[in-house]
Order: sequence, then C-alpha cells, then structure tokens
Amino acid sequence: MSNISEEIMKLETNPQKSKIIAESHAFRKKMLFAIRDADMETTKKVFEKANIYLDKEDPIDILSRVEGNKLRSQKNFMLSHNSMYALMAEFGGLDPVLSHYMSEKYAILIETVDSVKELDTLHLQMIENYSSPKNRYDLVEEMPLSEKVKLYIANNFMNELSMQAIADEFYVTKEHLMRTFKKETGSTVNELIKKSRLDEAEDLLKHSRLTVTDIAIMTGFNSVQYFSTVFREIYNMTPTDYQKQC
Repeated sequence: MSNISEEIMKLETNPQKSKIIAESHAFRKKMLFAIRDADMETTKKVFEKANIYLDKEDPIDILSRVEGNKLRSQKNFMLSHNSMYALMAEFGGLDPVLSHYMSEKYAILIETVDSVKELDTLHLQMIENYSSPKNRYDLVEEMPLSEKVKLYIANNFMNELSMQAIADEFYVTKEHLMRTFKKETGSTVNELIKKSRLDEAEDLLKHSRLTVTDIAIMTGFNSVQYFSTVFREIYNMTPTDYQKQC
C-alpha cells in the first residue's frame, strides 16, 4: 500500500485529526480571500489564529514532513504558500510584474533564514505585503500623470527604467513627463526611482542574508558600485556596513 493510501486510512480512523485539518484549511481559505481583497487587517487576524497549526505541537504534521528537520519542513510549507499568496493577490489586482518580484524575493528570503522563529516573522511580513492595499491600483483617466507614474514605478522599480520608456507608457513626450512630474510633486522621476530602489534595498539588507551584489541586482541598480555610492549618499555608510550593523 502506498504512503498516501496509508495516510488516508489513518485520517479515516482519526476523526479528531480530520476535523483539525478541515479547520486549518478553512482558516487558509479565509486568509487567501482576504489577501485577494487587499484586506490586511483580516489577513493578519486570521494568520494569528491559523498559526496554531504551525506551533510546537504540530497538530497536522506540517513540521514533520521532512523527518528530523522542522526548519526544512516549514520552509517547504511557506514556499508553497508563497505561490498561493502571489496568485490570490494577482486575482485581486496586484500587478503581475510586482507579483513575480515579490514571489521571487520571498522564495529567496525563505531559503536564507536559519531558524523557525525567523520564518514566523518572515511569514507575517509576506502576508502583510501581499495584502497591502498600497500594492493594488487601477489607473483611471482622471488620475494626475504624476500619480500614474508613481504607481508605475512602484510596480516596476526592480526593472530597467528609462525616462523614454515611462513616457511611452503614458503616451507623452519625455520632456512633458519630466516637466509635469516636477511641477506636481516637486521632485524628479529619477529621484523617485532611486528612492523606491533604496527603500527596498534597505529592507533586504535589514531582513535578509543576501549579498550586497544580489540585493543590487534584485532592486534594479545597474552596478554594485553605483548602488554603494547612492546608498552611502543617503545613509552615510556603505551597504555592507549597514548590513553588519543590522
């Protein structure tokens, strides 16, 4: 008899465990719908309740899937859920490009973590970002050009961005884009791109063990040297020093 058949038979003879599994899946379903709807408050509340299924008692054997390795078991669990979170967020309006970036980012971060406690913290960060209303938008015709550009950059900062490409996205000239954005926001498009990349890079330096080179590439900087120069201008230290300090 296969292992799967054996597990099914065990469940059929253990109604209490079957009930717990049904409850855990109901929690997961509710949380996935909250992520889809960008309802961060509900997502976090459901996560707090559902997290009992990942506690030390391991009522549905999530942490024993890889024998003798709870950390690997939980990583596998989170990797599968990372994909589900990204998909549900996309159904709710998360830009596919940003969804891809976020799912890749968290897949990498999950693998760099070396304790169950850190995974719990990362899991909460994942669901917060996937369910954040800030990451969802609908471009409407009445929206000022600067707001459209801000949203576009927020969803594409990790890619190579040129002024001409952004201008083409909104069917305006490069000169009109630069002039209008400066007038409406007081800053330049390039300044916003730089800030968006630096904010993400700082988060990765603080919460991951990725190398400075990997972080520079992930966040859209075209070279490690340029990343270090720009980072030092704002934080008065190199990315490496900041990472060590954190």
